[in-house]
Amino acid sequence: VFEPFIESLSSSSSSSEGDDISTNNGHQQQLTMPNPDYGCNTYIKFGAMKDYATKTLKADYVATGHYAQLWHRDYLTSLDKQSKYCKSPFHEWMVETTQSLERQVIDSIAGRPEEDWILNNHTQSSSDDDDDVRPLPMLLAGKDRSKDQTYFLSGVKGTALRNVIFPLGHLAKSQPATQVNSNNSGDDSYQSVRNIAQQANIPTASKRDSMGI
Repeated sequence: VFEPFIESLSSSSSSSEGDDISTNNGHQQQLTMPNPDYGCNTYIKFGAMKDYATKTLKADYVATGHYAQLWHRDYLTSLDKQSKYCKSPFHEWMVETTQSLERQVIDSIAGRPEEDWILNNHTQSSSDDDDDVRPLPMLLAGKDRSKDQTYFLSGVKGTALRNVIFPLGHLAKSQPATQVNSNNSGDDSYQSVRNIAQQANIPTASKRDSMGI
């Protein structure tokens, strides 16, 4: 997605994507952006680039490597039973992920004052330009808390995350989850991203981590 997106910006002097990038650059020049990654996610990755992917390339979903998780609260109830996804590995992954995150959220807030508010209220978009009445996705921390990127995603509107997935959010980056999160104690089957990459012979499996500012 990224390379054709950049090429489209180079060949077009005026576009909504260009407006998003100009807005991001303006904030950084005025020193009103709390973090460069925050602005990149808000205006470019989940603004201009996602719009390009869904509108120009006609992508149904956009997947990124962020260490965060998204609970798509409407997925199980809104999916058309005749959809092309229903018999696909993608659908199986979405169902498993949705059910797992739902259980985790419900268990973590049971009996707390915010339980009713989180589960039953303020779940729909209040944006004037969004007429979709489905509940918005809930942004959750990644399993690997040492790599969690939810802060850098906090400026992204919920409407922009409707058709986004984070396939790495439930994985540890470098070490087994038993060493990252005590809640997974004893789960030896849990693999890290680097382990999976090494097994697939991906050249960057041992590349040092890239770090934001």
